[in-house]
Amino acid sequence: MVAIIDYGMGNLASVEKALTFLNIDSIITNDEKMINKASHIILPGVGSFEQGMTNLKELNLIEILNREVIKNKKPFIGICLGMQLIMENGSEPKLCKGLGWIKGDVKLIENNKLPVPHLGWNRVYKKEFEFEEDK
Repeated sequence: MVAIIDYGMGNLASVEKALTFLNIDSIITNDEKMINKASHIILPGVGSFEQGMTNLKELNLIEILNREVIKNKKPFIGICLGMQLIMENGSEPKLCKGLGWIKGDVKLIENNKLPVPHLGWNRVYKKEFEFEEDK
């Protein structure tokens, strides 16, 4: 069973749906017993680095994740913010400590010469299509 960590940051249902589509048993949880029982851990997330770390701390998940992933070597993947949180530090919206599993800092991409990857939401506009069979 895969534990999808619920720390109030992100669309957990979409991760669960993807795993269900792949016929992988999963549970959305922040319960220590369920995380301990899990064979794998996924830490998804959307939002600020600082809020993510605050939520992990308030839910007492930092020690559990450190034990299960680092000490017990349980397979782990971070998605979006979840991957950022495994670094030593993040800077969104201000400098704060991360889980520290990987050396380095998560920083704003500052680049005036090359295009920066687009991150965020766009507006979606409905367009009417005329199909061949409609003609």
